[in-house]
Amino acid sequence: MSASSLSVALGGERLQSGVWGWDALPVEQTNSGERREIFAGEGADASRILVHATTLNPGQRPHAPHTHDDMEEMIVVKEGRLTITVGELTKEVGPGSVAIALAGDPHGWSNTGDEPVTYYVLRYKSRLGFDAEGDAEKRLSSAIYDSAEVPFSANPRGGWRGFFNGTTETLRLFELHETTLVQGVQNHPVHTHEAEEMVIMLEGHVDLQINGESYIGKPGDVYFVAANDPHSLFTHGEKPSRYFAFQWR
Repeated sequence: MSASSLSVALGGERLQSGVWGWDALPVEQTNSGERREIFAGEGADASRILVHATTLNPGQRPHAPHTHDDMEEMIVVKEGRLTITVGELTKEVGPGSVAIALAGDPHGWSNTGDEPVTYYVLRYKSRLGFDAEGDAEKRLSSAIYDSAEVPFSANPRGGWRGFFNGTTETLRLFELHETTLVQGVQNHPVHTHEAEEMVIMLEGHVDLQINGESYIGKPGDVYFVAANDPHSLFTHGEKPSRYFAFQWR
């Protein structure tokens, strides 16, 4: 199945595994740039999951700084440089950088540069509310992760960068890493896990097999793997691939 074959979920429906191809996403023109809706629906551990991508023109911001009382939010920079504020921290970061804003923490961002910037936004509301029984010693705080400052660990398959792996007030698991795979390599055998997973393609091509179906992904594409769906990922083609893998539960 190609990246143009989309798994669609309307608001309030249970999300199914699939791939959202960047080139197939409808583009909405906004006062500050562009917006691409990717998916919205329910998950196994989230009563609401929303993912979209925004492009900001120079000197623009999508909205004023704000808070979410019962939702958490993650931002991933795709292209350009984005100035992000989370709590009392403000930082300009480039492609591959990530920020998380936990419930109740003020956050906002803007394009203070001379070129457009594009980023993904993931927001979710946990079914657990503020009663998640996570490891208190691994409790995460709102933060900005500059990709240039996250160490790269090489391995025979390529390498990876660990951004965060912990818990929040609403999640028992909140984990994000970046993987580089050399050509022809399978990252994992077919497996399942209770956590839902989202993959964002950064470079190269991969073949993500879900429930026996093959989904070829290229830069910009977004995968969603529903809880307990068997899946495996290979580098597709003759060049290495690089992608983000994000899990929550």
